[in-house]
Amino acid sequence: MEVRIKNTRLAGQTAVITGASSGIGRELTKLLISRYGCSVIGLARNEEKLKGLSEELGNLSGRFSWRVFDVSERANWRKFAAELAGSGTQVNMLFNNAGIMPPVARFETAEKDPDNCAFRVMNTDFYASLYAVWELLPLLRRSGEACIVNISSAAAFVSLPGTAMYCAAKAALRAFSECLAQELGGGVFVATVCPGFVRTDLFRNQSEECMTRLVLSFCMQPAKAALKIIRGVIKRRHMIVPGADAKIMRFLHGLFGTAALDLFAFLLRASHIKLYSEVFTELPCGADDQSDQQTAAAN
Repeated sequence: MEVRIKNTRLAGQTAVITGASSGIGRELTKLLISRYGCSVIGLARNEEKLKGLSEELGNLSGRFSWRVFDVSERANWRKFAAELAGSGTQVNMLFNNAGIMPPVARFETAEKDPDNCAFRVMNTDFYASLYAVWELLPLLRRSGEACIVNISSAAAFVSLPGTAMYCAAKAALRAFSECLAQELGGGVFVATVCPGFVRTDLFRNQSEECMTRLVLSFCMQPAKAALKIIRGVIKRRHMIVPGADAKIMRFLHGLFGTAALDLFAFLLRASHIKLYSEVFTELPCGADDQSDQQTAAAN
């Protein structure tokens, strides 16, 4: 891989990146190593993809190491932090990038086990970032000029139908990140990233047929998203919004409030994007009555 070191505040620093095996995390890893001379510790569950990334880095692979563990388990973070402290590794940057998204569907029909779905999404998309900050913050503070980058989503601005748990988790992460920035002040820089649609493994649960039109219409390539994120970090922007779609969503929600939610739902319904077809399909006759009866019985 070609090396083009840029002399910025990031040069030569060490970053921890979750979800490093694919998508934005993978591109952040490649960019930080090849362009800024950073060392990266990548965290993910897929060891084969991590090995593939190391091979792709070629002569720069010495700057990349990885750990295979589930970031949604706090015990794993405790062990990882103890390992870094014991080895004297200085960590300058933390990128909380890992995330999952269930198949797009109406909430009441999304999963046979909605509790399990909710826990999986919240644990990975929200709690994993909390655990990372709790365990690594002492190490970050020792580095002098530390940086935490929490990658949320434009879904934190505008909740789209069919993605209830994903939107809830990303909104929670955005709120946490903004509070953290105020609490840590100038000691640790905190950025919140809210990208629009990006072509990543986040959509691996959606069928290729359903994704085609969406990808062509909206999706940004992960490499472009990673570049915009790094540029925002260098400029010390607390809110980074990659993608025209994300900027429009943020602007309209700020201008019209909850009325913007109805607008986006209408546009999705009118666009006939197959990914959202089930979301706007009417429930079978009597489904609402049955739901009301179940609620009454529970009460």
